Amino acid sequence: MQISVSRLRSYSLCPQKYYFHYVANEEPEFQSVNLEFGSAMHHAISEFHQSQNHIGSNGMYAEFLKYWKAVVADCESTQKELRYGKDTEQDLLNKAYHLCVAYVSQYQSLVPASPDDVEVKFEVPLYDPIQLWGSLEHTLIGRID
Repeated sequence: MQISVSRLRSYSLCPQKYYFHYVANEEPEFQSVNLEFGSAMHHAISEFHQSQNHIGSNGMYAEFLKYWKAVVADCESTQKELRYGKDTEQDLLNKAYHLCVAYVSQYQSLVPASPDDVEVKFEVPLYDPIQLWGSLEHTLIGRID
């Protein structure tokens, strides 16, 4: 069995969701617009930092739009509903633009030299739940951004 931070987080948040996704291999009937919006913003922020601020807020927003359009096209091609809440798509696009402008104005002088500068490394020893006094021979190693 493969263990990852995403799997552990999924299980801790909702064991039933973990079961459907990782054990039964069932996909949800719809795509969360909030999740996709966050993923698109994360992509845009990543591109901003990888360019070391050469793309500015307009380039960052263009990266957001590229990712967002791919999400919408994917939902249309798979006939999976992109479920909106109270915001319309145009509301979300306006929010994304303003977030890009605000992010660049806040962080343009703080662009790190590499992605490692914004990631924190961690190591956690894994323990046998039956024998609580001893560790297993494995350590969970990763990075958090």
